Amino acid sequence: MAYTKIIYDNSYRGYPLLSQETIPIKGYRAIILDKLIERYEDAFSRFGKVLLVRLTIRFPEGLRTVPDNACFQHFVELYVETLRKFGLHYIWCVEQSFSENFHYHLYLFLNGGNGGLHYFLYPIDANRIWSHTLKLFYGIEAFPAGLVHLGNGGFQGTPMNNGMIIPSGHLPLIQEGFRCCSYIAKIYTKEALPPGLREFNCSLMKGGVAC
Repeated sequence: MAYTKIIYDNSYRGYPLLSQETIPIKGYRAIILDKLIERYEDAFSRFGKVLLVRLTIRFPEGLRTVPDNACFQHFVELYVETLRKFGLHYIWCVEQSFSENFHYHLYLFLNGGNGGLHYFLYPIDANRIWSHTLKLFYGIEAFPAGLVHLGNGGFQGTPMNNGMIIPSGHLPLIQEGFRCCSYIAKIYTKEALPPGLREFNCSLMKGGVAC
């Protein structure tokens, strides 16, 4: 799939982006930023507060995988189903750096009320479902510990472990949350992906509008 428009600035559509002077970026995919903004803003229009969570999902070392997203997309569909009744949006991207396999970043925008409570009460759901998916696709029996990493966030130097609770009226925190999310649209580590591989996917919008 061709993604042509690239953003080289440190902001986009009124939102800050991660500084390209501090980490390798090489620009941002505009289409990914646009899809991210749609879901980010819709979450804040629906929920009084949003729980922002970032997961990084990897394959076990030494596993020879198929160069497509079928395995991970299956995981996402199962995992999202456990949270759907609480209200959420999501967006994910695939990357490849120095390992022989892909890795994925999954961002969740959950209802910060009851959905956030459920998420924190059942933190092993992602690990359990990824283990189940790996067994289904690759026959791995043992639980692959450490393959689902929960990303930490922060605001003005204060760490927010296990996610960020963002009130819908807190503009500085909303801006900081988006800045953290912009990582998903960076071009660096997507350049080595196989031609034609879809780089991202996301939840449906109202009316069934696809990503």
